[in-house]
Amino acid sequence: MLGVSRFEDLVCWQLADQLRQLVYAETTAGAASKDCKFYDEIRGQSASATSRIEAGFNEYLPQHFAEQLRLARTSLVAVHNSAAIGFTRGHFSHATAGRIQQLCGQSITSSQELIRRLKKPRAVGTSYPLGRIYP
Repeated sequence: MLGVSRFEDLVCWQLADQLRQLVYAETTAGAASKDCKFYDEIRGQSASATSRIEAGFNEYLPQHFAEQLRLARTSLVAVHNSAAIGFTRGHFSHATAGRIQQLCGQSITSSQELIRRLKKPRAVGTSYPLGRIYP
């Protein structure tokens, strides 16, 4: 498996970015845009996930990368929960809340697999196989 040279190539980041874009699109207008606290929270949570994955990728040590991925996972769980709250409050349709939660789950699964790979010991001078990691 080939290594990854850009954080944008990580599937967990790609899924988290799709999630962020969906959250932003769904909170730009309508009831969600008028619920200021909800708006700020879900947007912040979704942006945090991509930022944490990016920050981790730029870390020198694999254990630091894994820690950032765990923090990203925490943000993704928060978005998952916020999607349910948004549905309950009438901010999101059932389909939209479901899609948000699906993207959260896929990014979490991909992040967990990457954490597992980062924990495996490597011989000196070998790279971590961070290529295509699918949920």
